[in-house]
Amino acid sequence: MSTSRAQVHADQSVRATGLTIDSLGRVVKKACSVFEMVLYGRARDHPTVCDPERLARLKSDKLRGHINLSQRRENFWSDTEVTSDLSQLELDLLVRCSGLGIERGPLLNEGSKRGILSLHHGYNDLNRGGPVGYWEVHYREPSGITAQILNRELDGGTIISQHMIRSAQAPHLNRSRIYGHTGQVIEHAVGKIAQEEAPVETDLYFKDILKEPKVAQRIQLNARLVSAYTQQLSGRIIRKALRGSRLHRYLIWNVFASTNPKRRFQNWTPVCAGDRLVRDDWIADPFAITVEGKHFLICEHWVMAHTKGQIAACEITDLERLTFGPLNPLITNKKHLSYPYTFERSGHAFVIPENQSDGISLYRLSVGAGEQLEADHDRSLLSGYWVDPSLIRLDDTDYLFVSEGNSSSVLRLFTSADITQSPLTEQPYVSHRN
Repeated sequence: MSTSRAQVHADQSVRATGLTIDSLGRVVKKACSVFEMVLYGRARDHPTVCDPERLARLKSDKLRGHINLSQRRENFWSDTEVTSDLSQLELDLLVRCSGLGIERGPLLNEGSKRGILSLHHGYNDLNRGGPVGYWEVHYREPSGITAQILNRELDGGTIISQHMIRSAQAPHLNRSRIYGHTGQVIEHAVGKIAQEEAPVETDLYFKDILKEPKVAQRIQLNARLVSAYTQQLSGRIIRKALRGSRLHRYLIWNVFASTNPKRRFQNWTPVCAGDRLVRDDWIADPFAITVEGKHFLICEHWVMAHTKGQIAACEITDLERLTFGPLNPLITNKKHLSYPYTFERSGHAFVIPENQSDGISLYRLSVGAGEQLEADHDRSLLSGYWVDPSLIRLDDTDYLFVSEGNSSSVLRLFTSADITQSPLTEQPYVSHRN
């Protein structure tokens, strides 16, 4: 069968045009990525997925050596056979990692008792496809991770858990933020499978499967990022210019109080008014507590000179008129302190502040010399980096909710018979839907 010279020339032209378009797309993609990093900086690294602590919590062991698989690849698709090496292990669950392609072979149903656990780095109800972290920023939607047992439908498997994550400002930051949650999601999903919890019911997906963005879409998003960054930069310049002026008090955090919640906010009483704070300092995270018959307000006090927070307290000298005494330091150390969660137990008052990587500690409150509030370190509760410790007591059990410091989207739960005396035990597989 002969082919004309004109037809050959046309085929070569099509291929050449395709190569030119693909090359342009790669250049624009790279340029946009570099431009994003210039505006917002590089994305930070995250801990590895299978770090020793996470494996210990899963009570799992790594298999040493290799398992031979018979795999056929075609573009993005993978067709994997179950070999004797794999079947002899009688595995409960396989976990799919990156770089294996989209599986459609016998491995889906015959490789283990419970199938293949895989993560879609997106919220299945909102988007399916890729690239990771891009379209959520483009469409101004939340990001997420979906843990699923694979079937032949792309991102349409049996859903074990869904986790929604707030999207970052730029695609490269968002991608890093999503990947940073991978270890926690795998741990949570494996725990749910081990406890044989029911799969998550989701809505039907009517949208298109997302693919690589076009050149025009990347340029459009970068133009929007420039506009957003310009607005943020202008805001910082204006706030800096207004420091020391009367308007500056409206640009920083403060705490206001009222005995009548229906009163107009402009008429609420500021805890720190006038010259009671050093210039550029501010207060936040207020908690009220009664200690030895006296009423106090405890809060975070940001000290600009030290560029970190400390825990401070002031006495509420008149509950009816809401007058406050001077603000005095209560807890200080080398790390940033904030969110001083307070509670009462057996006639005593306690506070559990956030303390960055110095962990979570319990302090006992008392009224000392000069009628000032004092805090004595009672015991350490958790080591590591934790955020916003919040305590609930229910049915003679203390429930301590804390977020992981490296990623405040991940909430963890610890329980104790009495947090002032007994140790804490983590409850790692509690579903957020429960």
